[in-house]
Amino acid sequence: MFELSSDEVTSKPIHRVLALMSIPLLAQNVVEVASLVIDLFWIGRLGGDAVAAVGLAAPLFSLLLILVIGVPYIGTMILVSQRVGADKEGAAQRATFNGVVLGAVLSVVIGGGAVLATPTLVELLTMIRPGPTPADVVDLTVTYIRILALGLVFAATSDAIEAAFVARGDSRAALYISIATVATILIADPVLIFGLGPVPEMGISGAALASVLGFATGLVLAVAFVLQGRSGGVLSRTATRIGLDEFRALYDRGFAPAAQQANRRVAELVMVVIVFFTGGPVALAAYAVGTRVFSAASIPAQAFQSATQSVVGQNLGAGKPERAADTTRAGVVILGGVLGLLAIVQWEMASSITNVLAPELSGAAFSLAVDFLRLLALSYPAYGAMYVLQGGFNGASRGEVSFRSSVLQYWAIQIPLAGIAAVLLKTGVIPVFGAIAGSNVLTTVILAGYYHIQRDTLFRDAADNVANASAD
Repeated sequence: MFELSSDEVTSKPIHRVLALMSIPLLAQNVVEVASLVIDLFWIGRLGGDAVAAVGLAAPLFSLLLILVIGVPYIGTMILVSQRVGADKEGAAQRATFNGVVLGAVLSVVIGGGAVLATPTLVELLTMIRPGPTPADVVDLTVTYIRILALGLVFAATSDAIEAAFVARGDSRAALYISIATVATILIADPVLIFGLGPVPEMGISGAALASVLGFATGLVLAVAFVLQGRSGGVLSRTATRIGLDEFRALYDRGFAPAAQQANRRVAELVMVVIVFFTGGPVALAAYAVGTRVFSAASIPAQAFQSATQSVVGQNLGAGKPERAADTTRAGVVILGGVLGLLAIVQWEMASSITNVLAPELSGAAFSLAVDFLRLLALSYPAYGAMYVLQGGFNGASRGEVSFRSSVLQYWAIQIPLAGIAAVLLKTGVIPVFGAIAGSNVLTTVILAGYYHIQRDTLFRDAADNVANASAD
């Protein structure tokens, strides 16, 4: 039902194509975020230090993840979609193989480096806080990140294969892989965290190990799909050739969007430092709850962005720039409405959400978490529009625009405003949280204005470039 052929992607009604591609991706992100939320649910039973450690570790590991996965995943999705749209099947399979190889190499190099460098990185994050950081928080953070880093090779290769399926219109495959990954984590989490039978209690180490097992399970299923020849075969023996030209093509399409995401992760690390500096472990625990729930807004946003990239890429490969532009506009309208509804729910249920996710929080930490959730909700519709617009630019091989908008959001708006509030004005952590929400809105307004200026030539020029590349 949700699998689309290349002809359908370039001919069926746009709202239907986006829906059919986004729904499995939406479900995929739901199960992934459910894993994060349930992970926090179990870790929250270990106490405030464990919750604070996860809040400290999350942006650092997210940065490692995007450094490893970013170019292979995004580059594979865009390059394969363009080549499938241009009926270049062999070239699409070569792009997939080289994307998998690139992901494996990056995961070994960066993951290995992370295992060695984590204590130093965590020390740098905590040394800015006036007064000592609880030793348990530091130790738990280091342990959690080191174990997760061991699973990067499974996550990177699995994601590159997922990207190839999504690029072909088969977003169900990505959903099934994610379900296998998350199901493994959900089963393993309580067993490894608290122990069961012969399995010893591992605490936060068990939570990280459960995630590694989940990544490995997802890779096994992804390989099984490849061997079955799903979607007409995303790989073949004749395509298993490593080529510098393929790496360069993946880099050209994936680097700017990946740099955008890496920039976001670095900025999140800075925000963790600012939050920690301003309010200590109490504010950090509230920040951990808010950012995990904020992942819920990323569910439809990421799904629509991936679908937009793939649909735009295939239509440009097929020489239909007007349809690519229509896809971006439709995505903005649909996603803005969906996130508006989600914002209302989060505003009304902020206290209940906090109580369910972190029942050990009380007093100031609980109040801060509730306030943060409500501030975030105000920015959800703009956040969704920003993601779709960036997906349109990425699909047109103009990822540098998305990257620049990300730099603007974090380094010209969010971090300066948060830093002024925390360091100069000393107004507490609430204005810091407000800077996060405000940056989503202001960046979207600026990006939408630039898109309006570029809309007449953006997709037409991109279609010409794809046609020229295919001819070569």
